[in-house]
Amino acid sequence: MSAFASSNLVGKTVDDRYEVTDRLHEGGMGTVYLATDTRLDRKVVVKVPHASLLAERGFAERFQREIRSLMKLDHPHIVKVYDAGKLTHVPFAVFQYLSGGSLFDRIQKEGGKQEPADVADWLGQISGALDFMHSKNLLHRDVKPGNLLYDEAGHLILADFGVVKPTQRSEHDLELTMKGQIPGSPEFMAPESTGTDDLSPAYDQYALGVTAYLALTGQLPVTYKNTLEALVRKKDPRPILAVNPSVPPGVAAAVMRALSSKPEDRFADCKGFAEAVKAGVEGAPAPGAPGAPEAPAPAAAAPIEVSDLTFGKKKEKKKKDPEPAAEGPMRTASESITLAFGAARPAEPAAKPLGKPDPAQAAPPVPGGMQTQILTKPARTGGN
Repeated sequence: MSAFASSNLVGKTVDDRYEVTDRLHEGGMGTVYLATDTRLDRKVVVKVPHASLLAERGFAERFQREIRSLMKLDHPHIVKVYDAGKLTHVPFAVFQYLSGGSLFDRIQKEGGKQEPADVADWLGQISGALDFMHSKNLLHRDVKPGNLLYDEAGHLILADFGVVKPTQRSEHDLELTMKGQIPGSPEFMAPESTGTDDLSPAYDQYALGVTAYLALTGQLPVTYKNTLEALVRKKDPRPILAVNPSVPPGVAAAVMRALSSKPEDRFADCKGFAEAVKAGVEGAPAPGAPGAPEAPAPAAAAPIEVSDLTFGKKKEKKKKDPEPAAEGPMRTASESITLAFGAARPAEPAAKPLGKPDPAQAAPPVPGGMQTQILTKPARTGGN
C-alpha cells in the first residue's frame, strides 16, 4: 500500500485510465499529478494522499467517502471532482485540471499587488463559492492565493480541499490531517483557531480577508518570526491604509472588518464582505462603516407625547382636525436600516481623518522567513 503512495507515478497509468505525465505539486496532504483521461481525452489532476496519512487507521476509507461527498458540490467557482477510487488499497481522487495558474501567480505578474477593482472582481466569485460550501455545512480551512486557480476562460476557482471539515460533527467526520499537524496555512488562519476546534464560516472569511489584504498591499496583515507568533499576533493587524494609502477608504474598512479578531464582528457571510468591497471601489462606504449613508427617516405617524416615550407609551394629541396617519405601520430606526442595507449592525467607531500615514506607524519592510516565501515560492501550474 505505502509503496504505491510514496512512489513517483509519472509514466504510470492509474486505474487503467489515467496516464500520469507530470508531478505538479507536493503538499502537506499528498501529491498532485497531471494526467490524461484516456477515455474522454482530456487533461485531469490525480491526487494521492501521503503514505504517512494512509498509515492512520480508517483514513483510506474516510478519504474516499469524503471525496465522493465533494463530488456533489456543483458550483461554477468550485473545482470539479470527476472520479475517486483505489489502486492496490491506496485511494486516489481525480479533479478538474485548471490551466490558468493561481491567484498567487497573477499577483506576482501584476507587480506584487492588484488594483482594488480587480480584487473586487475575483472576490465576488470566490465569496459565492465559499458561501455555497458553508450552506452544505463544510469549511474549506485553507483559503489562500495558491489555492485559488484560474481556468482557461479566466474564471477563478476554489480548489485544494485537503483540509475540508464539516461544521456539524458526526461519527463519520473526516480529519484529513495528521495528529499534531496544524490544518491550513498559519499566516491565513483566523485567531480563533488557537482557542477552539468548533469553527464557523467566519473562519474562511478571515482567510479570504487576508488574501484580499495581500492582493491590495503585497504584504500580510501581521509580521512574525514563527508559526506561534503568527497566530498570537492576528488580533492586531496593521491598518491597510498604513501599508497602502491609495486603497479606497470603503475597501479598507471592509477588509479590516473581515480581519476582526472576533468572528461575530465580521460580515454575516462572504458575500456581504465582497459586496462591501465592491461598494468601496465604486466610491460608497461599506455598510456600517464611517461615512455610510444615514438610514431613511421613519414613516410619518400621529404626534405623540414626548414624556410618554420614557415609559414606552404612544399617545395621540387631541386636535380639532387631525390629519390621517401615513399608510402602513411605523418603522423603527433599526428596521429602516435593515431595509436600506440588509441586516443592521452596530455602528463602528468613527474613522480617523485620512491623510499621510504616520511614519511611526508605516508598515515595516517584509521580513524574511515564512512571509517572504508567500511572494517568492515557485508558481503552481494548475491542479488541485
